[in-house]
Amino acid sequence: MFAIFGLRFTLFTLLFRKLPGQLIPSNLAPENAILNILVDLDQVKQAIWEQTLFNNLLCDNSRPKRIHNMSNFVLYDSKKYRGCKYSPYSVPKRTLRYSQETVVIIPAVSQWLATENFYQIQFKLSSCGENPSLIFLIDRNASTSSFVPPVYELVTLTSKLFVIGYDAIRQVGLYVFCHPCGLHPLRLIDYKLTDSFKEWNLYNYNLNRMPVYVGSAYQNSRTTGSCSSHHYLGESFPTLMTCLYRTLNKLYNLTDSSRYGRFLKRNLHMIIHNQVLPSSFPSNDYLLKYSLFIYNIKILRTTLTAISLKPSSLVESLETFLLPLDVSTWIGIIVSVLAIAFVIAIAKLESIKRRFAAAVFWTFACLSGQFNGTSDVLKMLPRSKIFIFTSTCFFFFIGTEFYQGSLFSSLVTKSPPGLPTSTNSLLNLKLQIITTGAYGKYSSATSMAIDTINHSLEKQIYSTKLRKMLIRLNRSCMFIRTENSFMLGVELANSQTFYFNRSTRKLAETFAILDNTPNDENFIFGLRTKRKLWVKSFDDVPLFLIMPLEMDRTWLYPIVSLVVGRLWQCGFYQRWEMLGDKAILLPYIRSIVRGDMLRKTVFQLRSRMISKELMFDEANPVTLRALKTLCNLCGLLLIVAVVLFLREVFAPAHRTLKSWLVCARSVWFRVSTDMETKHKTIELKIKFVVPNWLNMQVDSS
Repeated sequence: MFAIFGLRFTLFTLLFRKLPGQLIPSNLAPENAILNILVDLDQVKQAIWEQTLFNNLLCDNSRPKRIHNMSNFVLYDSKKYRGCKYSPYSVPKRTLRYSQETVVIIPAVSQWLATENFYQIQFKLSSCGENPSLIFLIDRNASTSSFVPPVYELVTLTSKLFVIGYDAIRQVGLYVFCHPCGLHPLRLIDYKLTDSFKEWNLYNYNLNRMPVYVGSAYQNSRTTGSCSSHHYLGESFPTLMTCLYRTLNKLYNLTDSSRYGRFLKRNLHMIIHNQVLPSSFPSNDYLLKYSLFIYNIKILRTTLTAISLKPSSLVESLETFLLPLDVSTWIGIIVSVLAIAFVIAIAKLESIKRRFAAAVFWTFACLSGQFNGTSDVLKMLPRSKIFIFTSTCFFFFIGTEFYQGSLFSSLVTKSPPGLPTSTNSLLNLKLQIITTGAYGKYSSATSMAIDTINHSLEKQIYSTKLRKMLIRLNRSCMFIRTENSFMLGVELANSQTFYFNRSTRKLAETFAILDNTPNDENFIFGLRTKRKLWVKSFDDVPLFLIMPLEMDRTWLYPIVSLVVGRLWQCGFYQRWEMLGDKAILLPYIRSIVRGDMLRKTVFQLRSRMISKELMFDEANPVTLRALKTLCNLCGLLLIVAVVLFLREVFAPAHRTLKSWLVCARSVWFRVSTDMETKHKTIELKIKFVVPNWLNMQVDSS
């Protein structure tokens, strides 16, 4: 087969290499183009001008070329296209031949524009992953009056289509294919004087009221005025797709497709908005992968957020007095004091133990600024260790100004309620987990978060820990059907009850929500209108959804993509999206909040940021409740001080009483011994002399 094809190609080149020609590759294709020539070598010799054109293409050495034998107007006989099926597109950047702009030129026999072969060739190229920038089709009898039947299905090629044939004066001419021009789409252009790209844009940028489905834009497509004017005049803001439709209509003169109703034709161009795609979409070769508008691919993360409705509380424990300084600071203070005392005590080797206590006392006295007269106080106290311990506690708890300021901040600062630190800890606590995001409406709605988890579990997950976490999340989630997450948050803030599994349940003070980012934020905004809450989000849930703006990959796709890209870069698209969300939620917000709270809520909705007023806790007075622990501690220290004081005061009496008890014990021991040995009774009268201030006399017989 290959030998026969090579012989035909060599013979054809030798016979027709000197024929003059009018069309050469430099007039048709850019300099960086690769020419893929699909030719039927058995049929092309029937026309002299086709032979001349083919000869010129072969003789031109400025561009690389590939020759594909195409018999009977189909690609099935070509080895390259024989195994192609209409399946997901192959990746077009894997081979070097796609690294440059590709131009495909197809010589063929006459009068095939009016047959299905005109579209079948394009379908076959598309099914094999081809998407050249330019396609030139050859028809000997092509003219401006040539009839081309409408396509029954959209050709998924973004190529600019041209036809080469005879013009009115029987000269070889170049025709641009005008897609919006109806059943006679060929328009003659001068390929010698003009740029073929500009000519194609000239005839195809005006859609001539061609119907295009732009989401749900037909609902408000006949209203007048710009989208921003509706917002500033206080009128109802149209949808995002309506704004996009109006822009496309002004630029390209299209019309809406509302007359088709729910049943859209297969050959209708459609721009789809907010279609939910799974997280595995970018890694797979889906058919729709190459028809996404890259300027507006929304990636919605599935976030797990722990929420607590409990009020903040003061720290009522001894921990309050340790908060001003961290653990390392406390350890550093103790080590430093002991080290200083050790250095002072080690100066003289004699009586190190006695001097160490005195050195510690002097160190604390210097730190507290009480060094004047400290030696006199030290001489008055025979036991300085107890005094050192007491003064140390009073110094660090009450003494220094820095610690006093830090302690004051700790006393007035309220601590938030305890929240889980990770997803696993949240699951271990068995908190209520709700989700609101859904596909569809009303009773047919299904949870987006649960479907995302199930889709992830169906795939191979190499991490056992991740798989167990997803299974536990799937079992714990409670799907609450709602039309608006914001209103659900308001209802739960008021009643803390919700309907699930045919029963009414009580919402716990601490719970969690598993949802995508917009629904999660709207739910929290609804809660904040009525309640003060504490929120903590976790980022270790690897689930997300893709909601792009997409369109079938057709000749209209590059035109619309250019407009969408400019709208995105200048910020109009994002603004319309924000105003659309605001228009949906604003009626609900106005029915719930008023005044300053309305302004704050609208600002949060617009900026997607939670605004907080700057309030310093130091501006609040210290409450008696905060001083409860301090009073207890001071009372404890006072009791210890009184006990130590009494111990020091009664120290002489204690020593006298101790000596008296020793004497009495010795006398009693002697008397007992004599009674056992001599068997007689001895009466003893012992009079003890005690201090006068006790007025105490003890007689013993």
